[in-house]
Amino acid sequence: MSLNYCEIQVKNLEANIQSFKTHFKQANQPNIIIAPTVKSNAYGHGIVMSAKAFIRGGADWLCVHHVSEAVILREHQIEVPIYVFGPTGFDELDLIVKYDLRVVVYHLENIQRLENIAESMGISE
Repeated sequence: MSLNYCEIQVKNLEANIQSFKTHFKQANQPNIIIAPTVKSNAYGHGIVMSAKAFIRGGADWLCVHHVSEAVILREHQIEVPIYVFGPTGFDELDLIVKYDLRVVVYHLENIQRLENIAESMGISE
């Protein structure tokens, strides 16, 4: 039997983001991007549920550690920009392009590979 218990009030997740947005607007910083992290299944609280609550509250982006987490969000119709801050392998580059993810590039070679993949998919920017 686990003695750990955590109860999440979804409306509070939304309210927290709204509070940040209000604070930055009042501080004449309305262009600050709010990007809550939902990695590791939103720290055990449910990645999709938490992501949708943050977005309803006004989050501009979401952050995850693994490409697989970003794919889950995209497959649940999450359309805000997603930043993957963990390492990515060559075998994940096609998913990065396909799901329009933002990533940290650890290898110069990845930039060229990403460009080639995007070109093969008919994507240009």
